This record gives sequence, C-alpha cells and structure tokens, in this order.
Amino acid sequence: MRDGRGRVSHLVTVVRDVTDHVNALSAEAAAREAVAGGAGPGAWFSYGALIDAQGRFRVTWTSDTTRAVLGREPMAVIAEGWADLVPPADRAVFEMHGELLRRDGGSRRDRYRVQVAEGDVRSVEDFASVSWVAQEAGVVAVHGVVRDI
Repeated sequence: MRDGRGRVSHLVTVVRDVTDHVNALSAEAAAREAVAGGAGPGAWFSYGALIDAQGRFRVTWTSDTTRAVLGREPMAVIAEGWADLVPPADRAVFEMHGELLRRDGGSRRDRYRVQVAEGDVRSVEDFASVSWVAQEAGVVAVHGVVRDI
C-alpha cells in the first residue's frame, strides 16, 4: 500500500492454510490406488461437503473413485446431490449423520444405503469428520470417506 506521496507505507500479506487441500489430495490418491482393481465390497471414495444452518448436506467435491462405489461420475454426484441417492427408508439415518456433524462437530461413522447408477441399492459406511466451521455463516465443512460394505 502506498501513502499520499506514493511511498510504500504498508505491506499486505495473504496466507492460506492448504493443509486440508493437501490431505484431500492424499486421500484421493490413496482411494484411487485402493480401488484400482475394481468395484465391490471394500471399494471406497473420498468427498468434501458443506452442511448449512438448515442441515442441507451439499457435496462440493468427490474423488474419481466414486465410480467404483456408485457407478456415477463425480460431477454427477455433485450435481444430483448426495441426499437424493439415499433411499427414503434410510434418509433419517443420513439426515441424522449430517445434523450431528453440524451440531456437535468431531467425526461420525454411520451406515446407510445408496442408489447406484444401475438402479441397485448398495450398503455403505460413511466416515466423516468436520474440518472447519464458519459460525457466522452457519456452515460446517466435512471431509469423508464412503466405503462399500
């Protein structure tokens, strides 16, 4: 920043913590390697999501290995919405998963079913952990891993 005479008077520095991004890339690489042999029990993918103050769970990114578990492209999962993949009979478990993460923080491990691309229903285990909270906006960021069980 310069003063009225054009001399440098202040220096502004922006620092960004990229730890979560690096961890997400590492998780994605590990997931890709783990499911390189194909889909089926034990296959898994990682994701990032935001939970708003009303409890809406919105996936913001998902690893390429999503295909091995859901048979769907990552961008399709983001566009369709995760909750829409959960059958009505399991929605209460899924919604509680998100609500408890939003309300209490920490991490959770829950099991529910999801609709895969072929129309089948598959049981999954979702391990999710809160990575940051924006109190003023009422938003909670979550990173997780979903495993085909």
